[in-house]
Amino acid sequence: MPQTKPEFERLDEYTVLAEQIIEKHPGVFAGVELNTIRAFVITNKERGESKPKLFDIKAVADPIRMDLPYGHYVIFHQEDWNMLEQKHKLLLVAQTLCAVPIDENGEMIEGKVKSFDMKDYSTMLRTFGTDYLVKDNVPDLLEDEIKWVE
Repeated sequence: MPQTKPEFERLDEYTVLAEQIIEKHPGVFAGVELNTIRAFVITNKERGESKPKLFDIKAVADPIRMDLPYGHYVIFHQEDWNMLEQKHKLLLVAQTLCAVPIDENGEMIEGKVKSFDMKDYSTMLRTFGTDYLVKDNVPDLLEDEIKWVE
């Protein structure tokens, strides 16, 4: 049986939330250039049970990057995105921003994605604990004061 080709739709809500997160927490996400990151949702397929991550992020390497305005593409499944409460969407967006590697000069590293430290990014785990994307008692990244643990 042939597989269904995914259909993509741009997710502008991601950009709005990411801008707000970076503005509120500039020290944590210093160097992330949001104008080089684009998010999409897959509208016609559910995430498979064998895929535990709620997102995928792909880096565009040179020479292809030389012709494209975006260096990183974040992909979600529409159903997953729509089921999240706002505070969980914010945490998920922050998690994706942690995937963008920053060099020692504070600049984005093109063509690469930072892999998980321990099935997640250590900054997120140290700050919010495990299972923060499903817990009810998590902070709102825009409303609450967050003490980030690096």
